[in-house]
Amino acid sequence: QYFYGSVRSAAGDYWWPIRGFYPDKARFLHLAQSKIGEDFVYSKDHNNSYSGPVEHGQREGKWGVWRPDGTPLMLTWDDRMEWHDDDEVQLTGQLVGNGLQFYSPDQDVPSSYTSRLFRVQGTVKGTEVSGLVFHDSIHVGAGIDYIASPAIAIHEAAWVGFATEFEDGTIHSGHLVHGTDEFNIMIVDRTDGPRS
Repeated sequence: QYFYGSVRSAAGDYWWPIRGFYPDKARFLHLAQSKIGEDFVYSKDHNNSYSGPVEHGQREGKWGVWRPDGTPLMLTWDDRMEWHDDDEVQLTGQLVGNGLQFYSPDQDVPSSYTSRLFRVQGTVKGTEVSGLVFHDSIHVGAGIDYIASPAIAIHEAAWVGFATEFEDGTIHSGHLVHGTDEFNIMIVDRTDGPRS
């Protein structure tokens, strides 16, 4: 499970948060930041973010990832999402467009990948922000590390998730993947037209 995207403050400061979860453990929060006119500063906020055990499942009609004490880190239900990372990231969002999915019938590690985009608002490090955040889910067999699987470790050369909002409010989003041995994927959702 992953949440990732881009959010901006009213002043124009820009963050690119990424948070992933293994079946039994939280991955570190990555929180790159760019001030107006400056390059991104990439940081792995491993000293500030929770990286211990987690539980995945459904509670009170919401699917999510929880700490053992019951504190939610990620929640999704219907067309809504919530991202809770203590004082670092607090975001809520509404689904934008359609969900996307693709299947990779690899002989060794077949997988299914789903991705949904949300328009979010909330705070990053106490600063009010808004933007677009993806929720991606990778489905593989029990006990398989997708990051170490052939799809990623051998075949993937580049993978870009993108979301562009135009001045009229139209959003185009999707995934572009280029790799070896014909591992190439392009999937796009447009709020103003057909998916491809």
